Amino acid sequence: IGVGLYFVKAAHIGNPALVMPLCLLVPVGVFYIILQVTGDTIDTARLDGLYFEELPHVNFYEIWTMSIGNSAAIDFQALAAALPQMGVMIFVCTLDCLLKLGATESKLPLKVKKDAELQLFGIGNMITVFFGSAVGYMQLKFNVINYGILGNVTDRRAGIMYGLLSAVGFFWSKAHFNFLPRFFMGSLLFFA
Repeated sequence: IGVGLYFVKAAHIGNPALVMPLCLLVPVGVFYIILQVTGDTIDTARLDGLYFEELPHVNFYEIWTMSIGNSAAIDFQALAAALPQMGVMIFVCTLDCLLKLGATESKLPLKVKKDAELQLFGIGNMITVFFGSAVGYMQLKFNVINYGILGNVTDRRAGIMYGLLSAVGFFWSKAHFNFLPRFFMGSLLFFA
């Protein structure tokens, strides 16, 4: 799935608003049809290695009660040893964000206010790290895909949808991942 989706995107085959969901959802649908036809269940398929181990439900606030709220669980020596790498990480992520901003300007019809975008990038990373996630930054191919689907550079619907889905996954439940087969998760990793 990931290889096919990559080449479909790279060759600009079809409308990305149709092609991408079809390339992602049709194989999963075929997998579930085969699962039903063979009489297997999700539990037997999980035992056969077609799914990852089931993710237990963990309340969103437990990231603090199990770490920051429980100082006995923190290895401060390991934290001190990691501080130099954190400095390098901040430098590399900021540099990469700056390079992605320049590449975005060359691929899309817009002029980016780099100072404002880098400040927003930093604020966003501080918020995500506070809530227990890793730092991140945009990927050029997803900017291009978003432009291909929406057809403009001012629409905010994709960002709003991403934020809402992330909030659902963070505050509510991760149970939906328990129903996605391994090949689907691997293809997303390959495509990203």
